[in-house]
Amino acid sequence: EFTEATAEYEKQVRARADAALRTITVSGSSLQTVGQDLSDQLGVAYTDERLVFKSNLPKGLEDLWDMKPGKIVKREGSITVPETDEAGNVKERVVPGVFLAEVARPRTQTGHVITEAPVAFQMLAEQEKTTVTYKLQESLPLNDQLPAPLAKTLSSMQTSELNAVDMGDGTARVIFLRTHIPGQEQMAASHILIAYKGASSVEASVTRSKEEALALANEVKAKLDAGGNFEELARQYSDGPSAKEAGRLGTFGRGTMVPAFEEAAFKLGLGEISDPVETAFGFHIIRADAAPARSPDTASFDELTVTGEDAAGHAEKLLADLKNGRVMKLEDAVALRTLFFSLLPTGWKDTELNGKHFRSAAVTLDPTTNLPIVQIAFDDEGGKMFQQLTKANVGKRIAIFVGGNLVSAPVVQQEISGGIAVITGSGNFDEAQQLAQDLNTGAIPAPIYLAGQQTIEATLGAEALQMSLRAALFGIFLLMLYMILIYRLLGFIADLALCVYALLFVVILKLPLFFFTSQYIVLTVAGMAGIILSIGMAVDANVLIFERIKEELRRGKALKTAMDIGFLRAWPSIRDGNASTIITCAILFIIGTSIVRGFAVTLGMGVLMSMFTAITVTRWILRRMVRFPFAQKGALYGVRLEPQQFPS
Repeated sequence: EFTEATAEYEKQVRARADAALRTITVSGSSLQTVGQDLSDQLGVAYTDERLVFKSNLPKGLEDLWDMKPGKIVKREGSITVPETDEAGNVKERVVPGVFLAEVARPRTQTGHVITEAPVAFQMLAEQEKTTVTYKLQESLPLNDQLPAPLAKTLSSMQTSELNAVDMGDGTARVIFLRTHIPGQEQMAASHILIAYKGASSVEASVTRSKEEALALANEVKAKLDAGGNFEELARQYSDGPSAKEAGRLGTFGRGTMVPAFEEAAFKLGLGEISDPVETAFGFHIIRADAAPARSPDTASFDELTVTGEDAAGHAEKLLADLKNGRVMKLEDAVALRTLFFSLLPTGWKDTELNGKHFRSAAVTLDPTTNLPIVQIAFDDEGGKMFQQLTKANVGKRIAIFVGGNLVSAPVVQQEISGGIAVITGSGNFDEAQQLAQDLNTGAIPAPIYLAGQQTIEATLGAEALQMSLRAALFGIFLLMLYMILIYRLLGFIADLALCVYALLFVVILKLPLFFFTSQYIVLTVAGMAGIILSIGMAVDANVLIFERIKEELRRGKALKTAMDIGFLRAWPSIRDGNASTIITCAILFIIGTSIVRGFAVTLGMGVLMSMFTAITVTRWILRRMVRFPFAQKGALYGVRLEPQQFPS
């Protein structure tokens, strides 16, 4: 588990990025395939083909603007992600990382929807200079000095929200709220600090004991009660840097001072002086220089001021254009596909508990609080693993990720047994229902289907293709040799038919899919297995035919007659065997996943072509070859033939 971006962590991330690049360049996989495979891992983000404008190019990918499509590159860079702080304000965070990227399509000009409100505001102001003006308002207090309609609207808005305001004076405003900082209770105070030896941050010159410090503080308080000047006494007796300022601390808000000091100070009225208050720094005598009061809220926002006839209607139209993405400008864009490896750790540690152990998630009501909760259930194995996790992490958070995205991180209250747990903290029923839906969706093992990918020819990864082809060619060579050794001339004819079968299959793979689309068959390892199996079935059909022919020859039938009877009697067995295989392929295609379907399709196609070559091609070659004198020898068929058995 890594919580900081150490050198070891960065080394591991770069190694993962290099491994992914090797998978693409060496094994022949695409960035799309590798990205989809890795996108559910923590710290990895895959973005499929999307148009990116020059101003929006991720840092580190600037050189891709002029790059031609098809090349996969590795670049150091960063992305910017939104992050919500404790006050609910959305801020941007820069995440460094490693990109694998490619240009999917050449650069083209397209309409650019302006999604950044400040940029859109400036553009609208430039387009309508006579009636619309733009201004950025930063840290503006929402007090009486601000027009009431504007202050009221800003107070009700959420960060990053757009709104239109009718000012009531013939003008209107369109507002984009950047930040809204709530006001806080604050006051101004002075103090006299009487420290003692051993107190926090005490100077070395202070040698008095705690009892002596308390006695001195009471003495100073008595002098103040008798009418003594606070500033003079502060300069004379106070310890610490505030003595030079006559004890003045200035203005401060809630949560600034230590609790004991703050509690005493905020109880004082204007000019009141407290009794000695003990903190870790010593004894304080506090005077309220300004009574506690709440500071106004402050807001930073982009503002379009709209004037002219029907300013309110014009502002509403501008607001609608902004919200509906109608503020656009023509701009060049490049289609990018990226896989990003973050160099910042997530802080979470992977466990063996995953989606396969998850059963279901459902929304119910807490019987005590009547608030919505999400109840999750695991299988038996998952329940035991979850119990161990909760036992070891009481008081800590356990995160739940779906598709690489964090959907919940509840705090473990206690060890949970039985495989049933509840997640509390949902603000409302809709939020709880959305969480349950995310969890249930993540637990469904859905296959991935590639759509719209154009392939020039059937391809595999280079390494997998070479291994599969070597195995197939070696197996076919042994098979052809076996057929010649066992069936001699008949085996040689079967090998010729097998070559025709292979040629037909290659032609089908090279042609557009069924001539109905521009797509081509993409060969996978499973598909290759189906082809090899169909080759075996093609030879199996020839074996049945040849054994029947040899039986008829042994009975004294003429060679031509034996051939006709052999094909005729072998046909029912060939038909039944291949028909059952085709039915099995159909069932696999209907109920199987994408990989199983690939196997079913190639096996079914191979069976149909093997029937054609075994019955038609083999018979055609055999009938013509036996007319030659060299073919009229019994030794070539593995049986003893009489002269009358040969054709005249």
